[in-house]
Order: sequence, then structure tokens, then C-alpha cells
Amino acid sequence: MATITYTVTVASGTNAFGTANKFFINGEVSPVLYLQEGNTYIFDQSAASNAGNTLVFSSTKDGTNTVGGANYTAGVTVTGIAGQAGSKTTINVAPVRTTGAPVLFYYSATLAGTGNTAQTISPTSETTSFDPQIDEIIEEAYERTGVLGTRTGYQLRSARRSLNILFQEWQNRGVHLWKVKLAKVPLVEGQAEYSYAADTVNFPNDISDVFKHSRSFRCCFK
Repeated sequence: MATITYTVTVASGTNAFGTANKFFINGEVSPVLYLQEGNTYIFDQSAASNAGNTLVFSSTKDGTNTVGGANYTAGVTVTGIAGQAGSKTTINVAPVRTTGAPVLFYYSATLAGTGNTAQTISPTSETTSFDPQIDEIIEEAYERTGVLGTRTGYQLRSARRSLNILFQEWQNRGVHLWKVKLAKVPLVEGQAEYSYAADTVNFPNDISDVFKHSRSFRCCFK
């Protein structure tokens, strides 16, 4: 597993919470982070601008700045005092095959609205949670198009409106999200047809929801 280091600073910027002092990660204002389960991430807070704003984690958006929020401490170590040389927050993201890690949020307990989401992703085919909020989808879209830095309230409202129109269009066209299931079927030499309706061992029970216009598979091999 890998160890990745991020440089953390605090400066005025705009994120989903508004405009004020924010965490900058490697020079970018409050980006969505993707933490791979099993990896170790070091958030270097040696820069003087971090003074008074220790970066911590929570499974609640904005952590203890939200009613009922609490720190996430599994695998998390805070070293030194933020803003002083050698200070850092380290997180060993719990592998999915042990306890697993929830969707996390990084934030400052002393200043609301400084951080963003830290999505935890699995390097295996196991299940992991991914439920980005609409503001995060908009931020990611801007980042992917290369539009970085401060964004106006009009831009954010326009993006939200465009996204809602896109969702409505998909609904009108009957575009849906699908589950993907793996079916392993032992092939028999000389057999050309395999009926999923009669084979509940190798096919998922609800595979007919996907293949509802087909009653068998045909294939040829040389």
C-alpha cells in the first residue's frame, strides 16, 4: 500500500460553504479527496497559515460544526500543533476487508466550512459508499473542465439549474441507472443454448430484470 502526502494551507477562498478562510490541499481550495482503503495519507500542516485550524475527519459533513457531528478517529493520528514545523494529521484508511471506512469529511473544528468530502474507495471489487452531493458534482465538473479558483454564485446556480434540466431530460427519455451483476456459466462442449430461467445456480435470481427480452443465450466457439 502507498503513503501519500498532501500540503495543507489556509487562505481565503470559496467552496460549497461560501467564501471565507478554507483549507487548500496542494494549492487547491477544498477539493474532494479520494482516499484509497489501505493507503496512508499525511496532511502536512507545517505552514504558518494553519495556526488554530487542525485538519480532522468526521463521517458527518463539517464534523462537529454540525449538530450531532463527531470526529472520526479510526487510524487517525494528529502530530504537533497546526501551523508549526512538523505538524501533521495522518490517516491510515481502514481496508474494506477489515472494518472498512465510511465516506469521510475533512474539516477544522475551530472554523466552520473549511473542508470538503474525503471519499474512501476500495482497491478491490468489494462494496464501497459513493453518494456525492449535487454541490460536489458541480465542483467536480468545473475542475474537470479546468475552471479552477473562485466561482460566482451565478455560476453555481446556473450549473445546478443545468444539472436539474439534464436529470429531467434523462427521466423523460427513460434513461435509468442499472446494477451490474456477474454471472459465471460453465460451458458444455456441443451445447449451444443456456437457459437462465432454469439455472438459478449460475445466474442471479433477478437477472430476468435485466434480460427480460431474452429467454436464452446463443454462442458459437471455434
